[in-house]
Amino acid sequence: MFMGGENLDVTVKEKYLSWGASFGIHFCILIAAAAMGLFSMATEPEKRPIDVEIYDASAPESAPEPAAEAAAPMPSIDDIPLEPPKKEQPQEQQEQPKETPKTAATNSSTAPSTSEGKSEKPSAAPSESTGGGESTGRDAAAAQRPSVPPKLISGSAPAYPKELDRKGITGTVGLAIVVGANGGVQSVDVTSSSGHAELDQAAITAAYTYSFEPARNIYDEPVACRVNRSFSFS
Repeated sequence: MFMGGENLDVTVKEKYLSWGASFGIHFCILIAAAAMGLFSMATEPEKRPIDVEIYDASAPESAPEPAAEAAAPMPSIDDIPLEPPKKEQPQEQQEQPKETPKTAATNSSTAPSTSEGKSEKPSAAPSESTGGGESTGRDAAAAQRPSVPPKLISGSAPAYPKELDRKGITGTVGLAIVVGANGGVQSVDVTSSSGHAELDQAAITAAYTYSFEPARNIYDEPVACRVNRSFSFS
């Protein structure tokens, strides 16, 4: 009985020793794994991808979009030559007698052949279509700008006020004259005063007597514009 109890105690001790050795080995393995950073690698949160935009340094920077344009200012022309237009009527009158025989000849040549007259009529259709094409490609901004400046047709010089002339008072008046599409003066504003109201008013009165051949745009249409003009009293 006594020997059997000693054998039982030995087997129990061996089990405890094997369990303790197993626990010790696992504990050492866990410590080594922690030292090597395996747990930190396993628990490291997943990194989210970062969006990166790549810009080409050699590409020019795009210009900012222009803001909505306000009402376009009146086109301005500085110091236009105030000269009457050249008269071309005598040249036209001389050319007219030369053209009359040609028209008579063309009328006589087209009268016998009616088939040729019919073939010429459809040629007007393409010209209408081309006109429609130009209207669709019309530049609204260019249509408001004068391509040919206005020309002075008639007008009177400013009257020098007698009292100021007698006193020897001089001055220069700058005016902004708005010439309408019909060639008439719509408005006159003083841009630089002479310092004397009488001289300014004399220049304004003279400007309202002007009559212009209106300015024309690139489509050969009359357009309004502003003319800057100075008047010197000396």
